[in-house]
Amino acid sequence: MLALIKDLLGIKSNNTGKSKGNFCLPIESIKDLVIAKDGVYRIVLKISPVNGELLSDDSLEIVSDSIQRALSLLDGRIGIYIQSEGVNIENNITNIEKYKLELNSEIKLILLEEQKKHIQSMATRSRNVLNFYTVFETKAENYSSAQELLYDAYQAFKGELEAQDMYVDQLFEKDIKALLYERMNPESSQVEPFNCQWEIENILPENARIFKDGRNIEIENRIYRFYSIVKYPATVESYRWLRRVFNTKGDINIAIILTPKNKATIAKELSKAVNEIGAKALDARKDESLRQKYQAEKESAVKMIAELGNDNISLYDTNITISISTPDLKELNALSNLLRSKISSVYCQATELKYKGFDPFITTLPILAENKITSNYVWNLTTRDVASLIPYDSSELMEPKGIFIGENVISGGLVIIDTYNKIYNNPHECIIADSGSGKSFRIKTDAIRHIPYRDYIIMFDLEGEFYYPWGKRYKFSPTLGIISNPFHIRNTIVDSDEFGDDSTDIGTYLSTKIMEAMMFLNGYLQALNLLMRHCLKKILGIATAHVVLILTVKYCLIPSRHLALFQILSKARLKIIKLL
Repeated sequence: MLALIKDLLGIKSNNTGKSKGNFCLPIESIKDLVIAKDGVYRIVLKISPVNGELLSDDSLEIVSDSIQRALSLLDGRIGIYIQSEGVNIENNITNIEKYKLELNSEIKLILLEEQKKHIQSMATRSRNVLNFYTVFETKAENYSSAQELLYDAYQAFKGELEAQDMYVDQLFEKDIKALLYERMNPESSQVEPFNCQWEIENILPENARIFKDGRNIEIENRIYRFYSIVKYPATVESYRWLRRVFNTKGDINIAIILTPKNKATIAKELSKAVNEIGAKALDARKDESLRQKYQAEKESAVKMIAELGNDNISLYDTNITISISTPDLKELNALSNLLRSKISSVYCQATELKYKGFDPFITTLPILAENKITSNYVWNLTTRDVASLIPYDSSELMEPKGIFIGENVISGGLVIIDTYNKIYNNPHECIIADSGSGKSFRIKTDAIRHIPYRDYIIMFDLEGEFYYPWGKRYKFSPTLGIISNPFHIRNTIVDSDEFGDDSTDIGTYLSTKIMEAMMFLNGYLQALNLLMRHCLKKILGIATAHVVLILTVKYCLIPSRHLALFQILSKARLKIIKLL
C-alpha cells in the first residue's frame, strides 16, 4: 500500500536495489554479469581449489606466487568468497544411472544400485563442503563494453591460476541466481529447486528477521551471527596462516573484500612515518625495550615501502567478514565460541557485528557488496599477504564419477574418486592404520564397490578372512593341482613303464616344463617379432643348462656372453606384461 501511494504521488524511493520486505540486495539486475548501480558491472567466477594439506612448502610458494600474479592483473575491487554449501551428488547419480544402462549382469546392477543409495544417504548426513568464488568489477558506459573488459580480465586471471591446477569457470545468469537462491533460502531450496524463469524478487527470502539484541538474524529457521577480523599479527606463517579459521567445522561463509589503495600516497605517508619513528627511537635510547619496539616498526615500514615499489604488489583495504549459522541459539553460541578461539589461535582479533541490519549477511554473498562494513572494518594487506593465505584451499576429493571411498576426516565431506582416471599416475593404494581400525573391512568394501565396474577382481586372502557368495576361491597347497609359477617343480620323479626304471632326472623334467612354457608364450606373445622370439627360445635353452635348485627353481644364472640376448628381450618386456 505504501509503495502504491508513493507511486501515485510521484515519490521515488532512495533504495535502488531489489527488495522483499526489509531485505534488499544492492544490485539492479543479474544477467551473465551482476549489474550494480552507477555503471558498475561484476563477473562471478568459481574456482577449483588446491589441496594445501598435500603440498610441500615449495609447492605452496609456487601456488602463492600464481595467486599473487592473478590478483595483480585486476584493477578495482575484488571479492574472494569461501562458501559452505550442501554436498552436490547430482553428477555422481547421473553417471551411475548412465552406467547402469551398459550393464547386463544382475549382481552388478544390484550392487551399483546399493552403492547409489549409500552415497545418497551419506550426502544427507555429511556436513556442507566448501566452494570458492571470486568476483571483480569494472565501470563501463554500457553492458557490452563491461562484458568485453571483464572477459579479458577473466581470461588473464584464469590463465595464471590454471597453470597451478586451480581451474576457473565463469558463472552465468542461471548459475548466479541459483547460488544466491540457495544461500538466501536454506530450507526452501531443499524442497523447491531453483526455477530459471525466476527474477531476483523471486529468490529473495520471504521471512528474514533481525533479533532485537541486534546480534543475530533469522532466515527460514536458521540463525546467523557475524564477525569481522579487525586486527592481524605482526608476523605470520609463510602460507595458509588463516587455515584454522577457514577449516572451522560448521556452516561458515567467509568474504575477503579487497579495495585497492593508492600506492604512491601510501609510500609517501610511510616515508614520513619512518622518519618520525626513527626520531622516537633516538629519544628512547635509555629504554631498550621501547627502542627495540620503534626499531621494529621502522624496519616494517621500510620493508613495506620496498614492496610497494614492485609492480606485482598492490595494497588493499582488506575486510574479512565471517558468517556462521545453526538451527538454534545454543548451537550458535557453541559455534561462535569455537570460531573466536580459532581466530585467537592465529593471533588475530575479531569484532562481532551488531545492529548492522542485513548488511553482514549480504556482505558474505558473492556479489561484491559495498557498504560500511567493507569500508570501516579493514586492515592494510598487500597482494603477497592475501596470496599467502592460499584462499583457494580445500581437502575435498569428490569427483563427478568414481568409487565412493568414505568421509573426509577434515571437512566431513564425501570422498569419491576414479583411481583409473588418466590424470593419476597409477591406481595403486596403500592402507596404513592401527590393528583393529578397519583395514580388512576397507579392502572388502572396496572390492564390492569395484565389482560393477571391473571384469575381474583378484584378491590374495592370506589369512582366509574374506568371503563373497558370488566369488570363486582357489587354494594353493602342496597337495592341490593349482600352481601360480609355471616353472614350479613339485615332483622330480619321471615315471617309466619298466619296474624300477623310474628316474629323478631334473634336467629332463625341467626341459619338459620349459617346452610347455614356450608353447604357452608362443600362443600369447604374438606381439614379439622374429628376433625377439629367437632370443626368447635361446634364453630358455640357456636356462635349461644353468639352473640352481633350492627346493624349486629360484635363480637362473646366465653366462655373460648371453647378456646381450636379455638386453634385446628387455625392450619387449612391456609388451609381455601388457599381453599377460
